[in-house]
Amino acid sequence: EIEHKPVPENFINTLAETLVDLHNIPEENITAEHIKVKTIQEIKNDFQRRMNKVKETYGVSDE
Repeated sequence: EIEHKPVPENFINTLAETLVDLHNIPEENITAEHIKVKTIQEIKNDFQRRMNKVKETYGVSDE
């Protein structure tokens, strides 16, 4: 069982600042070989594959 504890406000603020910084990096600066970049369609396809695997494994209904 996972023990849920409140996350410190400083963590939330730091995470938010980091995400803003990451999303402000120009795409041409992040297409280097060592950084994997996915298109929105690739992300959607990956997500769909994962969801299908969960459905197959756990028998999630279509409802």
